[in-house]
Amino acid sequence: MESFSKVDIFDTKGIEYLFVIGYLVVLIIFWNVVNRPEKIIERINKIKSLTIGALRIPQGLLFSRLHTWTHLEASGEAKVGIDDFIHHIAGDYQLNILRKPGDIIQKGDLITQIAHDGKHLDLFSPISGTVSVANATLVEYPEILHDYPCEKTWVYKIKPMKWKEETQSYLMAEDATR
Repeated sequence: MESFSKVDIFDTKGIEYLFVIGYLVVLIIFWNVVNRPEKIIERINKIKSLTIGALRIPQGLLFSRLHTWTHLEASGEAKVGIDDFIHHIAGDYQLNILRKPGDIIQKGDLITQIAHDGKHLDLFSPISGTVSVANATLVEYPEILHDYPCEKTWVYKIKPMKWKEETQSYLMAEDATR
């Protein structure tokens, strides 16, 4: 035991060096995970390909600034759906329908979520009313949202309470395009 010598790491500043090196290693790993080149390139390509001509903005729908649309049918029910901008940005995603027929919702209430790569995007109701029907086909086959026009890919049919009041600030096709 006489050859054993005690070194106080606090005297030599060794612990500080270990903390700095450990911090840099963690920082480099985090930076590489966050900035994967293929993910960044994929995001940039999606945004580059997104032009007004690529978006489907049909006539007759009222578009909310929260990326939902609504359309009043002759039956008095309003179809509610997700605008095409979200389809282009989110890519392939899973749609979670959160409301059931008979649910009463207010304008701005959470009605559906989009799940993509472990992340969730909440979408809110553009109108108040009672849910008549939820489009269960979209849950099973979310890819049809990319293939069919907005009018056929509605998420809910809602019996509106205050249609005229709540839709006054919404955008028609020409204004939504701008």
